[in-house]
Amino acid sequence: MIWKFVDSAKRANKFDLLRAGGRSFITHAAAAACGLAISLLIARQFGAEGAGLYALAMMLTGVLGGVASLGLDLGAVKIFARDESGETAPCGAAVRRAMALALGVAVLLAAGLWAGGGWIGEAAFNSAALAAVMPLIALGVVFRGMTHFFAALARAWHWVVWHKVLTQLLFRAVLLVALLLGIPATASGVISVFTAALGLSALVGAFVVWRFLTATSGGIGETSGVRGMLALSLPLLGVGLANHASDWLSVLLVGVATDEATVGVFRVCLQLIWIPGMMLAAINTILAPKAASLSRAQRFDDLAEMTRSATGILVVGTIPFFVLFFAVPTLPLGLFGQAFEAGDAALRILAVGQLLNLATGPVGMLLAMMGRERVLLLIASFEMVLLVILGLWLIPMLGLEGAAIATSVTLAARNIVTWVLAIRLLGINPAMGRYRAPSTS
Repeated sequence: MIWKFVDSAKRANKFDLLRAGGRSFITHAAAAACGLAISLLIARQFGAEGAGLYALAMMLTGVLGGVASLGLDLGAVKIFARDESGETAPCGAAVRRAMALALGVAVLLAAGLWAGGGWIGEAAFNSAALAAVMPLIALGVVFRGMTHFFAALARAWHWVVWHKVLTQLLFRAVLLVALLLGIPATASGVISVFTAALGLSALVGAFVVWRFLTATSGGIGETSGVRGMLALSLPLLGVGLANHASDWLSVLLVGVATDEATVGVFRVCLQLIWIPGMMLAAINTILAPKAASLSRAQRFDDLAEMTRSATGILVVGTIPFFVLFFAVPTLPLGLFGQAFEAGDAALRILAVGQLLNLATGPVGMLLAMMGRERVLLLIASFEMVLLVILGLWLIPMLGLEGAAIATSVTLAARNIVTWVLAIRLLGINPAMGRYRAPSTS
């Protein structure tokens, strides 16, 4: 199965995709390990309240940073994906204009967050500590939005490790080192270091993009104007927000309905569920630009086989994690402290949704890279509405378990719908690895 997955790439030789996927997975695994270590240290040093404050900072910078990019981060993967000869779309001036646009939106969002930080922290989240660090979080929104844009360009150009380093690893590694050195003495100090780490990631990302733009020319004829990019990218903005929704919107709802300690426990449960999910993220990083180029070349049989093999790898490779989460959930939760063992039922529930997510394979990526952005946007809108409805209904009644049910049901519903539409609209069945020309456009 693995060799079929590799053979379908045919980029330079049959080992290229396996090497790239392995590097992506290792980098993502290192980032996940740093993330777990950070949560563990924050929980031990500053308690569940400190963990909750960090979770809210991560949520706000992640969601608003995604909004700031206007979907250009996802659109860039498709527009600038390299073809079989290694060429990429013409990009210099268009990329610079798109970056300026994304930066302007990020600054406006950050200014609004800064100005309304007191009300957001105290009235919406009932947290004076959050209100106090809101200016730092606002600055982090700018850094994170630009970092995701830079990383998406690296991903389109097949610089897989750089994509993961920028979006996942670098800021976590810096924060982890600071915690180990005892630099932040308070929970608010953690947010200061977190913001500085995001700034470093943005600077490194800008340097990576600058190096590429000064070293390449030529292209494959894709539209690269800002207007054309926005026409593609704005629907993908909703998709990007939906990717955050199953994680961060549920954290937001827990924060509004409960307290910081509950947010901290729920955030740890989500982090544990992300461990098997990082395999899907690693594979998507490789497949997204490849799917764009294969679709452009109309090599749909190769794309279907590649997707089938990827789905099999996802399911088989993540079984041990789900056995652990279902059998002894208190074992991983207990690493963070006795108070976090209260999330055992929530972890089991979340594991069900994540298992269905992986079993359907990288179907969302297929829709995005094969010209079905608006369909994916409709699915994303359905997901966010469903999560809000279920969260507002279940969290006040059931607390942690209610948040887990809302998140798990939403995640499962989204992926089942996406899987069905991938078969009907694209003609690709991820389970069978077969392509059949769709009867409808």
